[in-house]
Amino acid sequence: MIGPTANIILDSLLEGSTNAFLTLRVGNIALKYCACNEVMDKKSIRKSAFTESASQLKGIVMKSSGQIMTGLLKATRKAGVDTLKSGWEGIKNTGVKVAEGISEAGQKMNPFKKKEPEI
Repeated sequence: MIGPTANIILDSLLEGSTNAFLTLRVGNIALKYCACNEVMDKKSIRKSAFTESASQLKGIVMKSSGQIMTGLLKATRKAGVDTLKSGWEGIKNTGVKVAEGISEAGQKMNPFKKKEPEI
């Protein structure tokens, strides 16, 4: 049950990280072009933008994946507690029914009651 959920979450994290990296890279390239006071070749701008984007991405992924995992753990814990509560209610209801059944059977089969003669 956790397997498919984990796959969805990991796929989403991977896709989001890829999109974030590409967005950071484009932003860093644009920043370098806008702030450039000297002539730089495209290759060096792209290379430095790649390096900066990778370092920025690390912090973003660590923070966001930590928040996602915390939320997932809370949801899993709540689901587990709800499952335990409903299981306990089921056990309690079953116990009540068994006790009622034993009580009814005990009333029908009272060993201290005089047996009526059979005709």
